[in-house]
Amino acid sequence: MTRFRSPFRLSALLLLALALPVFAGCSSGDSGSDNADGNEDTDVETIDLGDAGTAAYSVTGGTEQVTVTEADPNTELQLANTSDEVVDTGTTDDAGQLIFRRVEPGDGYVVVADDGENLTASEPTDVGGLDDAPDEAFYADQQINIGDDGTGGYGYLETRDGTLLSYTATLPGPAEDGPYPTVVEYSGYDPANPDSPQPSTQISQLLGYATVGVNMRGTGCSGGSFLFQEAAQVTDGYDAVEVVAAQPWVLDNEVGLVGLSYPGLTQLWTAQTNPPSLNAIAPLSVIDDTYRSTLFPGGIFNTGFAKDWAEERQEQGEPGGQEWAATRIEEGDTVCDENQALRSQNPDLLEMVSENQFYNDETLGDAYAPITFVDEIDVPVFIAGAWQDEQTGGHWPAMLPNFTGTDQLHATFVNGTHPDPLGPASFSRWVEFLSFYVKKEIPSIDPSSRRPAPRSWATKSGVPATSRSPTSASPSTTATRRRSRRTRPKSRCASCSRAAQAATRPAPRSRRSMPSSTTGRFPRPRPRRTTSAPTAR
Repeated sequence: MTRFRSPFRLSALLLLALALPVFAGCSSGDSGSDNADGNEDTDVETIDLGDAGTAAYSVTGGTEQVTVTEADPNTELQLANTSDEVVDTGTTDDAGQLIFRRVEPGDGYVVVADDGENLTASEPTDVGGLDDAPDEAFYADQQINIGDDGTGGYGYLETRDGTLLSYTATLPGPAEDGPYPTVVEYSGYDPANPDSPQPSTQISQLLGYATVGVNMRGTGCSGGSFLFQEAAQVTDGYDAVEVVAAQPWVLDNEVGLVGLSYPGLTQLWTAQTNPPSLNAIAPLSVIDDTYRSTLFPGGIFNTGFAKDWAEERQEQGEPGGQEWAATRIEEGDTVCDENQALRSQNPDLLEMVSENQFYNDETLGDAYAPITFVDEIDVPVFIAGAWQDEQTGGHWPAMLPNFTGTDQLHATFVNGTHPDPLGPASFSRWVEFLSFYVKKEIPSIDPSSRRPAPRSWATKSGVPATSRSPTSASPSTTATRRRSRRTRPKSRCASCSRAAQAATRPAPRSRRSMPSSTTGRFPRPRPRRTTSAPTAR
């Protein structure tokens, strides 16, 4: 008897047959190696180092990477572990430099050169992971430059692998008049630019905070090579927090993190490493998943914002790619100039995207998806975003249930665009949060800080100026403060639609207007509503 075969089944089988060689070709790397993409081959290549000479090039281990400098240009090098297994292979650039990335943390890695006649190997070096932090003394021995008048300055801090990161520090007054509540803004934009503070930094300064803006590796005047949110940039954030917190002018030797968009994202990556001196984070306009929500939403490459943003990072990652860094180099900043050397090792971001069309946990997967690791964050969090964010989308609330490591998650949802979470609709809550957890004071806003705020918002964030004055509750006693902290709503929908509000707060049993503060008269109560749906406020 002839069995009927569905045309849909035949089509599926044909597509599967065509797809198999495509997926087979996705496994890359040299035969016999555990390569950087995480593909393990059954036949592991080994190398006999018994007769190897000592290499002349310099090798430095870092966080999931090994950096080679001063080698012969355009020379093939191999990375071997303590079992003499070759785990990766690469070729130096024209300057004799090479960075092995996504190296499994461990001790005793060596870099080997074999030209057929001479075999040389470097001294062993160790590769760390996200949880491998230096001793506290490493941070305590560093001093942030606060200038001759003690109110701020420009300089470089050192990370655990020796990379120098540029920063600009600004204090509300002389250091001796401190200590001051302090916040750090860390990103690949230009937070270290002494002539152009980022919006969150500028507003924090108006509110009386000491601020430190730090450029991540491979950007601005910072050293190293740039790859978006790789492990080394994550631990650099930890190191920046600890170096700043160790300064004598920092209140209680603890700092908070601030920033919108890119510097908001870096807060999530940094906080997952749990720096002991971090007391709060306030990420605004962030994403929950680089690949699935922004880069390939719905499985389709985002040729708009995502592509343009990657191209901009690529351009600004070039030597002197940021104008302010080029200016410092021209004016004689030799550290900034020397820090550009490893930019030749910057991976091509668009090529990386092109080669990873599918979610891959070893390349563009979980490590780039905050929704998979925000449960590691254990400090108080203030997070805000717009439902209609035209740059990163409105998918970020999907990760809110995963903030299980902290019992203080404060979320605010607004209608609007990318910069709106720093606008008036959520500004007062942002101020209150930083005041409570970083300043360690009862939340309040100095009237002198309110006046210039609208102009600052309009100039720096693109949010139209408004006459609306932010307000805050002022508990009068410690007991009231504690009670307010326990009962304060952890989510809030400002300027949201009726449906959005229904999703973020319970339906009230009844509503009526409160007494007028100007007339002192209590208005007539409104009739009790019979519907269970909340009304827009």
